[in-house]
Amino acid sequence: MGEWRARLRDEIAVHNTIWVAEAAGRVVGFTAMRADDGYIDQLFVDIDVQGSGVGSALLEVARELAPMGLRLHTLVENAPARAFYEKRGFVPGGMETNAFNGQPNIEYVWRPHTDPR
Repeated sequence: MGEWRARLRDEIAVHNTIWVAEAAGRVVGFTAMRADDGYIDQLFVDIDVQGSGVGSALLEVARELAPMGLRLHTLVENAPARAFYEKRGFVPGGMETNAFNGQPNIEYVWRPHTDPR
């Protein structure tokens, strides 16, 4: 956990704007994004509230800030995240290695014309 806190403070927060979702006085999710190029560095939702709309609400903030499109990377093995993004109009693309943990990542891209809403 300490490694993630340091990374959030020293790397992610330095290069991104962070939006936090709260419920009952506690943080239940956040997104870290560069609005200038639509890159979502992180989108996290506490497992206890997944499926409640928190992730969708954070994604809507990102879409409002970058209406021309978004892109992100997620772990290939993270099937729930991949299903979440694909259901919301993101299209899978290229593969690469995650620089932080060495695992395979897949890029996802959303453009307004691919939106299923």
